[in-house]
Amino acid sequence: MRYPPAFERVLACFSRFQGIGRKTAERFVFDMLARWDQKAIKEFSDALQALSSEITKCPECHIHVQELPCPFCSQERREKRELCVVATAKDAYAIEATHLFPGTFFVLGSTLSPLDERGIEASHLDQLRERIQEEEISEVIFAFDSSLEGDATVSYLRDELKDLQITLSRLASGVPVGASLEFIDRGTLGRAFSGRQIL
Repeated sequence: MRYPPAFERVLACFSRFQGIGRKTAERFVFDMLARWDQKAIKEFSDALQALSSEITKCPECHIHVQELPCPFCSQERREKRELCVVATAKDAYAIEATHLFPGTFFVLGSTLSPLDERGIEASHLDQLRERIQEEEISEVIFAFDSSLEGDATVSYLRDELKDLQITLSRLASGVPVGASLEFIDRGTLGRAFSGRQIL
């Protein structure tokens, strides 16, 4: 027997999460039905609605924030001549939590993955070049996962930006190979920034 339509709709929503298959999504829905009361479900629904209506993407750095001007771009204490390029907004938040990087950010949106036929949007690359030139950036720091995709992205960006005559660097080997920035502790991430390598 098939699940009721309302169940299937929620199941389909959970299944959209990366790494969540149908079986895991089913467990989520059954857990909600078994342990969540109507108030908890309403709070969850309201939170999702707020996520949709209140969170926006900064047009300059592409980080998801709740208000503009973006706090990642507008804070006076920031060192405007250092730009950290990351793959996702989640990575920018992880780095910001260390309080060790004083510069600004640029979210590339993805990394190169030839196997998945995933590239970097030309518009994002153009905007990155414009920011570097308009804001007179002196150093661009590539902060990508230590993986084949991360290495390929760094190599690609280095070739694309080498004509700008700026310092290009990447995080040092404090970030373990194959590790995601999301799960790196603050101390390790801090050492990686301190020991970043000039390319």
